[in-house]
Amino acid sequence: MAIDEKRQAWLKLRDKHPQAGISDLHRLASALYTWFYRHDRQWMLDNSPAPRTFVPKNDRVDWGTRDRELADRVIETAVRIKNDPRRPRRVTVRSIGLELRMHTLLQVHKDKLPRTKAALNAHLESTEQFILRRIRWTVDTLKLQGAKPTRSEIMRVAGIGARALQMPSVPQAIARAKEELECFPEGASLLKAA
Repeated sequence: MAIDEKRQAWLKLRDKHPQAGISDLHRLASALYTWFYRHDRQWMLDNSPAPRTFVPKNDRVDWGTRDRELADRVIETAVRIKNDPRRPRRVTVRSIGLELRMHTLLQVHKDKLPRTKAALNAHLESTEQFILRRIRWTVDTLKLQGAKPTRSEIMRVAGIGARALQMPSVPQAIARAKEELECFPEGASLLKAA
């Protein structure tokens, strides 16, 4: 094939695919492209589509907007977790993040989310706060059953281990719970026959 025929073939290819860039034409006719690249590169570049201008996507995160929206959602989620009538779950960054399906975002980008970080700090529970909430939930549950539990039954239902008793407020809360439950009418024991 003579040089004029190759040039005509390149021009036909370009006319046949007007939206194609030089890389697309290379894929469509790699042998022809390679020949021009090696033997008549300047002509090929002069008779190829102009380079496409790169228009970057503006997909950057607006951290201020995200922070405002997320802070409100964090507060709502923390309140919902605390008010759930089922067995209590501790309010942690992880539990809130899993509820929102944004666990990684809350863990990794706290520094970019000051309002969200403040909302988390205001609503997260310490271990002691969570234990006290579980004791309160246990009292409410046992009141519905009309039970008169022992101290160990309160601990078992609340899911409290011996380590928790080292916190001064926990034994006091258990004692108050026992007293509160003793004020209610007679009821069945929580212990079931094995």
